[in-house]
Amino acid sequence: MKKRSAVFCVAMASAYLWSIAISEVALADDTAIVDPEVADPEYPPSMVPVTSFEVQGDRANGYWLYPNGPGPFPAVIFLHGFPGYEQNRDTAQALRRAGFVTFFFHYRGSWGSGGNFSLAGARQDVDAAIEYVKSFCGGKCKDAPVDSDRIALFGHSMGGWLGLMAAADRDDLSCVMALDFWDVGQSAVLLKESLAETGKHHPLWLAEENLLSSKGAPLRTAASGVLLDEIVAMSDDAYPVNRAGDIAKAPVFLISTNDASHADLLAALKEFDAPVRAEAWDTNHSFDNKRVALSSAASDWFTNSCGFDR
Repeated sequence: MKKRSAVFCVAMASAYLWSIAISEVALADDTAIVDPEVADPEYPPSMVPVTSFEVQGDRANGYWLYPNGPGPFPAVIFLHGFPGYEQNRDTAQALRRAGFVTFFFHYRGSWGSGGNFSLAGARQDVDAAIEYVKSFCGGKCKDAPVDSDRIALFGHSMGGWLGLMAAADRDDLSCVMALDFWDVGQSAVLLKESLAETGKHHPLWLAEENLLSSKGAPLRTAASGVLLDEIVAMSDDAYPVNRAGDIAKAPVFLISTNDASHADLLAALKEFDAPVRAEAWDTNHSFDNKRVALSSAASDWFTNSCGFDR
């Protein structure tokens, strides 16, 4: 009996040690939590914090995160939300560790960039940022190891909407990841309904706009009330579901906090046989309890499903 117990204990110990070894290998491959073992002495991981590009005469501020090694590397452009309190920099760092150049910028009129903020202007800013990343050294200089033929977008909330709109408008994006995207078109419908009922701007939206664009706030607008007016006036092309056929050109990864928020777009994309992946996570809008999971999912998807090989 003692001999059998000893054999059993040895077997259990071996299985335990094997599981630890497997776990260590898995962790070593998870760029969300593991730094590069050795930094390239000539091309180490680095941040270029002072960079900008111009949009219609105004300066948009941003920064680069370069991976370990000489590149050229595919690039992921980060698009923050409205106004951008959660900027997903931990995920940008994880993608950098996974071998992507990541570029982050602030729309005009937000967080210190020049000019005034508007939703239409933000769409222009995204387009200008893509052109800036594509053209910067053409992937042929040490200071910007970007493969200009492999450009992707990661957008959160309003940034997710902007990423989907950019995918609809352009033919040169490898993929788009939209995180709990804000469907501005649907908001326009709700606002129009509230205006029809009250005959004036909805007080909750006015209070929110004052919070975001009053003196010292993160957004600078041309005049009070213009953001609400702009949303109400949104045309049909602001609805991602109406642009599904155009969005379907590139792989799309949708992560939302409930199935309903992306159900219409998912169904529309599937009608066009789009390469789309959609998930609903049990979390809040800023994914506060899923930060490591988010970084892992983004790293895996951009590495294996983004379409960079096209």
